[in-house]
Amino acid sequence: MEDSYITNFFDVIKLNGRSIVRCMISLVNKASVAYHTKMGFEVEQGQDNVLFVKHLN
Repeated sequence: MEDSYITNFFDVIKLNGRSIVRCMISLVNKASVAYHTKMGFEVEQGQDNVLFVKHLN
């Protein structure tokens, strides 16, 4: 995914009165874990999967 796509997605989320984005990915997908961390997501919990959360301002 392109960063502009994600930025637009976050803008739509905010316009709809939301302030939190969550996603779950497989722990074995190291590239996706790194990408979501780079995008500002924080690990909320995880065992076999990683649950990420991002608070939008």
